[in-house]
Parts: sequence; structure tokens; C-alpha cells
Amino acid sequence: MAIQSIRLSYPDIRPVTNIGFKPLKEGFFLERKKFVAHKTFNINNTNTGSFGIYVLAAQKGVTGLRMGSNVSINSTLYQSDPFKSINRDSFWKSLNTMFFSSTTEDTSSRQLILKQSASVVSIPQYRYWDGIKPASLQITNSGYFYNDIFVGKDLGIIVSQSLLNNFTGSTIDSSSTGYVFYKHGLIVMNGTQSNSNSSPFLGDGNWDYTSHPFNFSYKSTREFQEYSILCEIGTGEFNVTTNTTSLISPSSSIRAGFTTSSNFTPYFTKIGLYNDDSQLLAVAKLSTPLRKSRTATFIVNVKFDID
Repeated sequence: MAIQSIRLSYPDIRPVTNIGFKPLKEGFFLERKKFVAHKTFNINNTNTGSFGIYVLAAQKGVTGLRMGSNVSINSTLYQSDPFKSINRDSFWKSLNTMFFSSTTEDTSSRQLILKQSASVVSIPQYRYWDGIKPASLQITNSGYFYNDIFVGKDLGIIVSQSLLNNFTGSTIDSSSTGYVFYKHGLIVMNGTQSNSNSSPFLGDGNWDYTSHPFNFSYKSTREFQEYSILCEIGTGEFNVTTNTTSLISPSSSIRAGFTTSSNFTPYFTKIGLYNDDSQLLAVAKLSTPLRKSRTATFIVNVKFDID
């Protein structure tokens, strides 16, 4: 983005003429830095569809559709192809190939394992942007509570909340209920051996949530670039108002006499950033009007974000 000049604007906004431009090369400082923001999402089995988030069934050797018997939360997604034509077995195989193959390992070289039956939460990118924030996932299902633990890179494991304090990570598969692939917005829940209803999102065991509701929350991650431009406004610059109320009449280009006095100093409320073609790229709004000084130089720090 090539920002080449600045211009002050006044409360009326509409300038009388194109006066008040100053090339930035005559005095400015440009700084760029990045920062990360997070947003919390709260999801339950009744609002997943409205969020565009769906719970999918992956079962090895089962040809049924990936939708559960409680179709009310999935009907919008599964009434259209290709979702109708892809069964649970095909989905399981694709998932296993993409994320659980022999080359998919965590930082301790322990191989990930996709069990024969799994529930998969698929979150669209506009709901997680650059990734799910590690250690932000909280899951509740039929009185059971789960959290994620960051392992490394794109991987986190999901464990029962009761195991968090004692978790050592020495045996990832025996302790974990599932996995989180942060940068893919994917939550994969495997069953465990500890109890029959310990795997969230499975509902009654057949993806029916009527009497086995679930809810979970997570934080999305989004990276922004913040630009900071120091605009210097000298004592001999921008001393003429561009406010149309300074004209002696709406159809005139002559300003009232008091605006041409050496004692007159205008206020400005905005700073516009323009390119070489005088195209407006950004507008910085001051919280309160600032009176222009004829004896002191102003330096205004203009900040804006780009994602």
C-alpha cells in the first residue's frame, strides 16, 4: 500500500478546494507490527447449524451417511451433495489418510491413532481464521468435562478435566479422548475405555443428542498488521480552513474575511491518507477537534489495522 500524502479535514468534511496536501516524504515515520486477537465461540447441539459448525460421524466399515439420527442440527448440510453420497466409512478412510497416517506424529514421535468410531467437529475457517487457540477448548457432554492440551505445531490432545492436573503426556493415546488440529478447525473425538459415555458429541452412541446434549467453547485466532504513521504538521501548514461554512455564500468561492486574518486558526477533526493519484486510502478520526497552532508543530500518530 503506497501512502504518499496527508490532508487535514474539518467538521464539514467536504473541502472547498483541493488544498492542504502534504507529501509524506517530507516528514513521516512508518512502523508496522503484528498483533493477535482472539474471539470466543460458545456452541451447543441446538445452534451448531446456525454457526456453520457440524458434527460428523466417522465409522470404519459402516456405510450409513455421516449425519446422525438427530437430523435437525445437520439437515441443511446433508440435503445437498456431495455430503449425501459420502458415507461414514469413506469419511473415516479420508480422515485417517489425512491426519492419522503413519507419517502423522506429534513432537514426541508417538503415532496418532484413529479408532474405529469417532465424532468429528468441522469448523469453517471464518469461525476460527488462523486457528483454534491452543488450550482454549472446553467441552461438556452429559456431565463429563474435557479440555485440550497443546502438544505442538497443529496438534492438541483432548483429555478429561479430571486428568488435567495429573497429565504427563507420556502415553498420549491412553490418556486422550481425542485430538484437536488447530489450524484446520478440526476436533476429532475417539472413544475411551473408562466409561461408556465418555466420548463427547456421540450423544446416545448413535449421534442422537435429544437426551444427551453437548456444548463446547473455543477461541479463534486472527492475526492483524498494525500500521503506525507519524504525520508532522508544521506551523506554516494547513492554516486555511476547507470548511464550506467559511464561504460568504454556498455558490461563492470567496471566504469570509475573518478566516483570512492572521489570528484565525482552524480546528481539524480528521486526517486523510492519499496515494499519488489523490485517491483516499484511509481516514483517521480524532476523538475531539484539534485547534491548529501557528507557533507549535503537531505530530499526529495515525494507526490502522489490516488483516
